[in-house]
Amino acid sequence: MAEAKKGTATKKNNNTKKSGGNKNYSNKKTNEKKTSETTGQKKENQTEKKKKSLLPIVFTVAAIILVITIICDILARNVDGFAEFYAGGIYPFFVHTIGFINGLFPFAVGEILICLLLIGAVVGIIVFIISITQSENKGKISAVAVAVVLCTGVFLYSSYTFNCGINYHRVPFSEKSGLTPSKYSAEELGQLCIYLIENANAAAEKISFDENGLMSLETKGLDMKAECVKAMGKVGESYSALSGFYPAPKGVMASEFMSMCKITGIYDPFTIEANYNVNAPDFGIPFTVCHELSHLKGFMREDEANFIAYLACRESDNEYLNYSGFSEALIYAMGQYYGAAGAEKYGELYKTIHPSIIKEMQNNNAYWKQYETPVAEISNKVNDTYLKTQGQEEGTKSYGRFVDLMIYDLMQMNA
Repeated sequence: MAEAKKGTATKKNNNTKKSGGNKNYSNKKTNEKKTSETTGQKKENQTEKKKKSLLPIVFTVAAIILVITIICDILARNVDGFAEFYAGGIYPFFVHTIGFINGLFPFAVGEILICLLLIGAVVGIIVFIISITQSENKGKISAVAVAVVLCTGVFLYSSYTFNCGINYHRVPFSEKSGLTPSKYSAEELGQLCIYLIENANAAAEKISFDENGLMSLETKGLDMKAECVKAMGKVGESYSALSGFYPAPKGVMASEFMSMCKITGIYDPFTIEANYNVNAPDFGIPFTVCHELSHLKGFMREDEANFIAYLACRESDNEYLNYSGFSEALIYAMGQYYGAAGAEKYGELYKTIHPSIIKEMQNNNAYWKQYETPVAEISNKVNDTYLKTQGQEEGTKSYGRFVDLMIYDLMQMNA
């Protein structure tokens, strides 16, 4: 019996020890859980503090960039020589870096960024609405949203200013190249038209046309984009301001939308790309590409970009570019000649134009006529207002100054 009691007592002691062990283990686990929760809370607090501390930095950096951009814009508009110094000394760096990198891609990078920006804006608005309605910390969410919008706005404004806006106030290409347009007579305008007709007709005899009697960029052996870059490089040998590196031009996937807005090409200041409408009539595309490439040399005036494109196509070794340049120039010149000389004299010259070029003109008119919509009208008004805000007082009418430059150029050639 005594042994039995002893054994029982021993068992109880063992159970007591086990029970005490379980209690200690449970306490240890509870303490570990509390420690883990405390550590988690500390980490969350640290993360929140970091976010809070980052916001003032973001706002400060954005404010500094904004102030610098505004100052540079004011200097370009009001201080002689600043814009020219920037266009010739600083802007080329962005062309050689941003333009070069984006030029490596076979598609228009700017077009993709626009899509991403639109998608991001929609998603951001949805996320903001959901977050602001469910979160208790509405102030912090609002501050982050403001920071995102502010940074995006500052990036767009500064990119535009440094890659485009300042260049509007540089010394005009006409002045740099010694061309000073002056008043001219209807007879002198007629002489320009005759010169353009003769050269356009000569180019038409050298190229092949598609089954519709129109110039086609799908002609075997024709690398239009490479030829345009080559042509700009060649004209740069005569005009040093046009010399140097040119990124590859890009066709736009949303060309139908460009046609709806009656846009044949566009320079993207955010990616420094020369983009063109692939749906536009082929005969004018090389001229358009050279026009947009001229903007990458800091010449933003539309009339001068047209004149530079004309020079590049005229001096090119490629007959298709010759044809494009002279035909496009002829459309501008003949349009003004009709108003200056009257219908009869206009008709006399019109009869001397090569039949293929007349067909190109008719096809061009028919193509753009289908896009005479409110969208195109709005687009034209926006472009007109934009040009006027950039110092081109005549707005879209400034494109006509292109003819003035061609006349003076012809005068110099005949002098």
